[in-house]
Order: sequence, then structure tokens, then C-alpha cells
Amino acid sequence: MAPMPKFMAFLVLLNVPTIPASAQPKPLIEKCRMGTCYRVEHLGQRLLERSPDGNPYAVRSGISFWPQNTQPPQRPETTRETFVLCSTRKPTYIFSSFAGAPQRFTAHRLNPSGGWSGYNWDSHVTYWFVCHQQRADRLTAPSLARLARLLGYPAALPTDQVEGNTLAEILR
Repeated sequence: MAPMPKFMAFLVLLNVPTIPASAQPKPLIEKCRMGTCYRVEHLGQRLLERSPDGNPYAVRSGISFWPQNTQPPQRPETTRETFVLCSTRKPTYIFSSFAGAPQRFTAHRLNPSGGWSGYNWDSHVTYWFVCHQQRADRLTAPSLARLARLLGYPAALPTDQVEGNTLAEILR
């Protein structure tokens, strides 16, 4: 029997549930704020290229909105494509403006070892799921920080939000 990878052994010790790459949890994110609820469902992902600087993925999500205290729709109302750069040096979640607006990209540069804020919480949840098949929203902050270090992330990476007109401009 082949030895278990270090990070899998760590997950077993923490009793962390892992998600097979083929599983599609529903929902990935579900929250309510100021009377409106939303749900994001992971519908799939596609590796765009392999790179020593990180692997970029196109991520397809289903999104639903509904008034708080009412039943959510049974199916996503719309789909959206976002991008994730799985990288221990420059972990990034990228999204574009909604339909009807001029094409513009926004990137959340993330710190998987910590540094979650309100504006990038959903980005972290999606990043962890796409890159590591982990439901990061179900882990404690110390467990997630230890797992990030075990996976090769530095203890602290700068977090910020940047905008640009092209993906190349964002990933510089």
C-alpha cells in the first residue's frame, strides 16, 4: 500500500472531511444579508493550463437570490464563470462584471493561512474548494492555517483587491 501524502494524514488526524474532486456540493456558499439571501453552487471547473507559477482554472457556478424568510429557488437562476489561480505564491480569485456592464475584472489576492475579511470570504471558500477540494468554511481558523502551511503556503501573504481590463493585467 502506498504511503498516505502528508496533507491527507493531517486531515485524517484533524477528522476533516475531504471532498472527492468529482463531487459537486450544493450549495457551496449560502448566506443572507440585509434581507436578501444567495446561494452559490459549484457546477464544475476546467484547468486552463499548467504553469510553475500556479494552475489557473475556469470555474462555473450556479447562483440564486431570494428574499430572506422565503423558500430558495430549487435551481440556480443564472450561471457565472469565474477564475481561480491555484498558487502557493499568488493565490487569486478573479471575477468579472455582470452581463450588460463593460468587461472588467476584479481579483482578490488571498492569504489561505488567514486574512479572511467580509469582502473576500466567498473568494476564500471557492479557492479552497477548487484548489484543495476542502470546505474551508467548515474548518476552524487554526486548523485551516495549519493545513495551509502543510500545503506550502507562507504564514502571511498580502491580501488585496485589484482591477483590470484583462486577465493578463490582473495576474501581473
